[in-house]
Amino acid sequence: MSNNIEMHNKLMEEGYIEAAASKIHQKLSQLRESGDERLSRRWIWELIQNARDCANPEVRISVAHDNDHLRFSHSGKAFDYKNLMSLVTQISSKESSNEDTTGKFGTGFVTTHLLSEKVTIEGIYDNGTTNTSNFKFVLDRSGTDIHEIKTQVIDSLENLKNIEMNLDKNSNDLGEGLTTSFIYNLQNTVKSALDEGKEDFEKTVSYVLAFNKSIRSIQYNGVVYEKEENEQKINDQLKFVYVVRKIGDSKVTKNILVAKNNHVEIAVELEIFEDKFEVKPFEDSMPKLFCRFPLVGTESYFPVVVNSSEFSVEEQRDGIYEASEKNKNLMSQAVDLYENLIQLLANIKAIDIYNACFTKTTTSEMQREMIDRIRKLIRYKPIIQTNHDDFRSLCNEGTTDVMIWLPNCDYENIEMDFWRLVNSMKTLVLSTEESCRSWTKVFSTNVGLEGFCDWVVKRNDVANLSTYFDNYQAMYSWLEKFYDIGFRYKEGECMRKYSIFLNQKNSLTNRLQSLYIDQDIDATLITVLEELGEEIRNELLSKEIKLSEKVITDFGVKSYANKDIALKICNKVREIWVEETKGSQREEKIQSIFNKISLWFLKNPEEAKELFLDVYENRYSLSSREQLIDNFEFAEDAKQTLKEYNIESLEELRSKLDSELMYSKKDLDDLLVGLGIDDYDEILKSSDIDSVKHVMKHDPNKIKEALEKVQLILDRSKRNVMNHLNTLPEIYNVKETRELARTVYGDVYKYGQKIKIVVRPSDKDMIILFYQSELDVLDDNNYELWIDNGEDVPRQLTFGDVLMTTGIRVIPLKNLFTS
Repeated sequence: MSNNIEMHNKLMEEGYIEAAASKIHQKLSQLRESGDERLSRRWIWELIQNARDCANPEVRISVAHDNDHLRFSHSGKAFDYKNLMSLVTQISSKESSNEDTTGKFGTGFVTTHLLSEKVTIEGIYDNGTTNTSNFKFVLDRSGTDIHEIKTQVIDSLENLKNIEMNLDKNSNDLGEGLTTSFIYNLQNTVKSALDEGKEDFEKTVSYVLAFNKSIRSIQYNGVVYEKEENEQKINDQLKFVYVVRKIGDSKVTKNILVAKNNHVEIAVELEIFEDKFEVKPFEDSMPKLFCRFPLVGTESYFPVVVNSSEFSVEEQRDGIYEASEKNKNLMSQAVDLYENLIQLLANIKAIDIYNACFTKTTTSEMQREMIDRIRKLIRYKPIIQTNHDDFRSLCNEGTTDVMIWLPNCDYENIEMDFWRLVNSMKTLVLSTEESCRSWTKVFSTNVGLEGFCDWVVKRNDVANLSTYFDNYQAMYSWLEKFYDIGFRYKEGECMRKYSIFLNQKNSLTNRLQSLYIDQDIDATLITVLEELGEEIRNELLSKEIKLSEKVITDFGVKSYANKDIALKICNKVREIWVEETKGSQREEKIQSIFNKISLWFLKNPEEAKELFLDVYENRYSLSSREQLIDNFEFAEDAKQTLKEYNIESLEELRSKLDSELMYSKKDLDDLLVGLGIDDYDEILKSSDIDSVKHVMKHDPNKIKEALEKVQLILDRSKRNVMNHLNTLPEIYNVKETRELARTVYGDVYKYGQKIKIVVRPSDKDMIILFYQSELDVLDDNNYELWIDNGEDVPRQLTFGDVLMTTGIRVIPLKNLFTS
């Protein structure tokens, strides 16, 4: 009698059969009644795991199915009696051996009965001698109670005995070198179980192959997955493993970066294109813990995949025992490996590293300690790609000071508009637009809209805020976008709460509710009211800021017009007149203000009569009798003087005097650089121009000596500006540029449109437009004026810059369209 028959007879003892039937009944009941979707994902791994345990020394695996049947085959070792006995009784061979198996034919195999309660098994049988033969039998688990299951176990053991007793001494593989097949009838299978197993397989098979050297390849419905023999070693702990997915003649390679020590390995997938590396994301349902094979249910356990064959695994293979000191030590080693992996990703400047950094809040003490370590170490690694086209760490080493802004881009109705708003400010360092949302999931956002409003409040005024922009006009445009976003956020909650609106004092000190819209108020009236002691500009919204009609309506924003300012002026004037009736003497300052009012009345008689009522009727009280006489005499004298010197108006006289005063204060170098003249003959030809007249007052030899310096400065400015435009190829094309005049370039292309450029040095903080060629260009539509001081980056001088630096607020247009 063979040893196998003796083992069979022993198994047939009543107590053993009862124990096996009870165990199988318990597992089948749990499987049928649990409703746990994780079990639906396990069947594929239980089959692959058992195939791996049969490796000889490698194994190839094939999975094929249609609507009716699924056939799982492998090329591993032939079945022996113990193997078949384990299948029938569900007692794992690992329970009674020292084999390096993950759990061969143990209770986990029961999960495969989700596909079919009856499984046909085909293969080669080895009875332990030199004899092998083909066999086929059906493993039936359709019993619904322990008695039926007991009968099925007995029948199956009898079938095994028959196989042992009737060896045909002939054995053939099942084709293509395959030695074993499990065949499942799918006609009564819940389709979701099949689909979920297949989906889980496709997500994780690359990592399974990377972690299991003995699995040579896996074929699933014609798609072949196999690991390339050549691995790329980076250092003692890090290497690349390459897993290929083949369909016919086409193939796709996945690059798995593995960090490994003697007990643990971790892995992440990278996309490699040219010399760039991109960390690929893990799908939400991807298990993160492997004990050679995925432990379904550990999807959020670690930022990357962790594998160890030494894990103490829970019975359902959905986690590890966290109380186990061995498991704690293994996970601690995983964190050490993770730090090395992240450092490598930082060194190679991989993009999308956040895909290897996601962690979740947990109540598990072991996971919490592990996640705290991970979050601390990634905080100081230069892994965040920024809007400055570099990689930086969130915090400086050894501090908690945040160096990179991570704006919250998940607000309803705002989303990425908030990132773009913050990004449009110079010098601020943010994560890139593409990665911002992901990094906020890693570190959480550190800039919300409310916090940002508070930051803007602390800038206080235009002078501070403007340092974040190229010019004032850019700042005004930015403020309008800022307010627009604020109005969209929680129905304008921040706009009501924070004092962030720009007034006409250029201060960010007002809430919207306390501001008034300026409805074209006459500038003189505003000045008069301010001089009378009421700082009305603090209450007026900057004219540079435009609010939509909806905002004005929804927020109840009020307006001030000339009539409102006139009413306030009238009240002030009446108060002064009342005091004068009590004997108060009019101060010179007050008289000066009254003079401005009188002059405004003279220029705007109809409007003054309508708005100023009794003050207008008593307008002569704004001047004393003596002053009226003096004013008339002065006016007559002024007319005669203007006529004598052939000056048409006081404006022309004022302009000449301003010019005289300004030029008289400038030295020779200042004037020549401001004029941009470097040719003495040009000076002589233009001696009738006021600015040039002041140059001519100097010694000719000194003028010529100074012109040599100006020539160098002009050449430098032109060179600097053109070099700067060359650094902006996405905007400017200056390859075909021609010098049309000393300071004028033509055939410059901006966004494909031809323009002309005037270049001037700004070393002396002024420009005096002199050349007719410049004036002709500036009278055109397509021009730009660029300035350079030899120290800073050259910049464009815009119309807004001119308005802000000169203080011009009124531009007369009456002669603009005359021929």
